[in-house]
Amino acid sequence: MPTLAAIRFNRVIGHFYECFVAAEKSKKVGIVACMCKVGIILNATVRSGASWNDSIHLA
Repeated sequence: MPTLAAIRFNRVIGHFYECFVAAEKSKKVGIVACMCKVGIILNATVRSGASWNDSIHLA
């Protein structure tokens, strides 16, 4: 459920999801890929102690 909210309201995760849908992948595959991406971003944020910055993750 947090991933669905992130897809809807976070422009980084939403853009990542839209790229999967545009590549004609299944929507479920896109959601699972976003779950992985959210986990990676959260882990890196906690590890580094930095706050969220859209410009870093949009690359």
